[in-house]
Formats: sequence, C-alpha cells, structure tokens
Amino acid sequence: MVTQRPDGSAEFWFYRPEAGEVLIAGDFNNWQPSFAMTKEPTGWWRGRIKLGFGTYQFMYVADGQWYADYAAFGLEPSPYGWNSVVRIQPILVSPCSTQDVEGAGAAETDADRQAA
Repeated sequence: MVTQRPDGSAEFWFYRPEAGEVLIAGDFNNWQPSFAMTKEPTGWWRGRIKLGFGTYQFMYVADGQWYADYAAFGLEPSPYGWNSVVRIQPILVSPCSTQDVEGAGAAETDADRQAA
C-alpha cells in the first residue's frame, strides 16, 4: 500500500512478517533495491521516500524476492511482469483571502466591544 503524505513524500507499507529485509526498487532509483524499509512490530514494513511530482513504477524486494504492490495506485506491465505504480501530485493549498482575515478580526473586535 502506498499513500502520499501531506509533505509530498510517498509512504510505502508492505506486509511480510517473516522477512528479514525489505527494500524498495523502482524507476526512481534505476531499479536498484536501495531504499531500506523499517519493520514494525505488527509485521508491516514501512518506508518513506521523497519523490518529485510524477508517476513512478516500483516493486518491493523481500529477502531477494520481488513483489508487486496490488494496493498501490495501479499496475503497469513490464518485460518482467507487473510493476506497481505510485503517483505524486502537487499539494494544493487553499489560499486565504485578505478579506476573510480582516472580516474575522473585525467580528472579534465587535464582539469584544459588546462584551465591554
């Protein structure tokens, strides 16, 4: 499973309680199993990678065996089987208008005057 964090990073979760080591490989690191994941007491492995905006293919490598993530953003075929997909999208922040800020301040000031 993969989710995009509020800071734009990708957080990867892979359940393999019997594994001794789990790494992430993808087109973002030339398919080199180099991103180590951390084992949680529950048997889940967790890893976080900061990627630029875009769509990437990846796989998990647990004790030398390659695994696709069927709960990711999708799957894409490759010459070697199916690769998992992760999409990193820009974080959209709702701008706050000056009028909204000034209006809130004015309401508080009026309320303060009425209480006095």
